[in-house]
Amino acid sequence: DAALDLGATTVTADATVSSGTGALGLGAVTLADGATLTLQQGGSGSVTAASVSGTAGGAASDLTVNNTGVNTLGPVATDVGTVTITQSGGTTFTGPLTAGALTVTDSQGLVDFQGSVDATTVTVTDSQAGVRFGDTLDAGTVTLEDTADGETVSFAGDTTVGTLTTAAQGYAVSLTGASNAITGDTTLLNTGSVTLGDGSGDATTFAGGLDTTGGPSGTAVAGTVATTDAALDLGATTVTADATVSAGTGGVTFAGTVDGARDLVVNTTGVTTFAGAVGDTTALTSLTTDAGGSTVLAGGVLKTNGATITFNDAVVLGADAVITESGAGDVSFLSTVDSADGANYTLSVNTQAGATIFGGPVGGDADPVGSPTDAGGLGGLTTDADGSTQINTDTVTTTGGQSYGDAVTLGADATLTTGGGAGADVVFGSTVDGAQALTVDVDDGGAGDVDAQGAIGG
Repeated sequence: DAALDLGATTVTADATVSSGTGALGLGAVTLADGATLTLQQGGSGSVTAASVSGTAGGAASDLTVNNTGVNTLGPVATDVGTVTITQSGGTTFTGPLTAGALTVTDSQGLVDFQGSVDATTVTVTDSQAGVRFGDTLDAGTVTLEDTADGETVSFAGDTTVGTLTTAAQGYAVSLTGASNAITGDTTLLNTGSVTLGDGSGDATTFAGGLDTTGGPSGTAVAGTVATTDAALDLGATTVTADATVSAGTGGVTFAGTVDGARDLVVNTTGVTTFAGAVGDTTALTSLTTDAGGSTVLAGGVLKTNGATITFNDAVVLGADAVITESGAGDVSFLSTVDSADGANYTLSVNTQAGATIFGGPVGGDADPVGSPTDAGGLGGLTTDADGSTQINTDTVTTTGGQSYGDAVTLGADATLTTGGGAGADVVFGSTVDGAQALTVDVDDGGAGDVDAQGAIGG
């Protein structure tokens, strides 16, 4: 139990060096081919080692630190097979670590890798205070079996991993390096949070696909989060910096709410699905989808505050939807707008100072759900009194009414059609202008009216 300072040390065969409760200090440690060095063997004294290296050209050597005290080790490299940290009261690697296998188990304090880590396998099990990879990590397989609830396994540097596996435990996983690449199809099961990037310039790619819907309490995204033509499914999502979510030909699903006062861009030639409310707690600054594929709005609410909402792709309503832009931005539907098959959902668009722009056909037909000729369509369309509406398409068709509370400008010859049932009126609450032809058809059923409350073509 006394302090032991060995200085530079050569280990010629399997060896255990322990000082009990006393401090153990080593200089540069060199391991002979195939030798295993164990430090402290359950002791509690601090351990320091300037560096640990194997001997090139022969069998790999192993290092085990089994100590409830605090450990500080320098670079670990050159033909080292397995590095095991167990029962640690806290361990810091101040330099790079290269090994065949790295295992952190039963650690009571933070294990902090301040230098780069290059290993074939990395395993973390029963960590009570989390693990931090502060520099680059390059590993074939990373397995996070268990970390205490509320703690974090953090990948703060650029991370390149073949397969990443987590367990259904209450720890958080954070990848905040500038460039992160995970090759395999990844399903994150930890029930703490997931952080993917912390700045708008970060890029995190899960080439084989990503799913955070089955475990994590929430997913924070920043920068680019992408797959390579594979599904990208996120649970409740917070946009913490301007973010672009891309999946190539794969679908993008936001299975929960989406919040955050930042710009969000979604790019996919597949289907983008918003299953929950967007911006209802904290409005996005802007939302943009690309021209490929389609977007399904099934969460009922979409809010931004300050910039634009732009749907370059076809929009399909999976529920009655209220879209609100509270700043000076426009809300643009540059392709078609319709309901899911077999439904007639309503669309309400509210802008404060911007325009609501319809660039493609709106609604499928004017027949209600269940009628013999029903092909799906909007149940109704409403815009509020602020801002303006631009109809740059030839058809707007609803089963119920259409109410334009703001000034309407026609950018194309347009026909507005309602189903003609009770309440299937077309109401213009302000002016209607534009050097185009306007046809309003509320005759199906004979019960609809046209109510023009402002000047027409004035």
